Amino acid sequence: MIDQSILALQNGSDISGVAIEGVIGQSVTLTDEIVSKLSAGFVGWLASKESLKGKPLRIAIGMDARLSGPALAKAAQDSVINAGADVLFCGLTSTPSLLFSTIKKSDSIE
Repeated sequence: MIDQSILALQNGSDISGVAIEGVIGQSVTLTDEIVSKLSAGFVGWLASKESLKGKPLRIAIGMDARLSGPALAKAAQDSVINAGADVLFCGLTSTPSLLFSTIKKSDSIE
């Protein structure tokens, strides 16, 4: 069964929600529990890819400077580890830097 509270967070190709109290007129929609579910789902989806089956997974996690960053990053890390993947925690980082952390360096440089 699909959790409608998670589907409501989809914003195009992104996930967007309110993660801490204090946004006038809005309730918290992006909780640690939801981040855990999303993270576990991502690990499961990634592990199901034919080219990755049986290979160890390492997932990079980073955060921006928002106050909710540390708690949500911790929830994601714990969930990824519990789902059987390794975590490369990048801390406070930009999206392009996090992307580059996922590129595997060749064993030989030509």
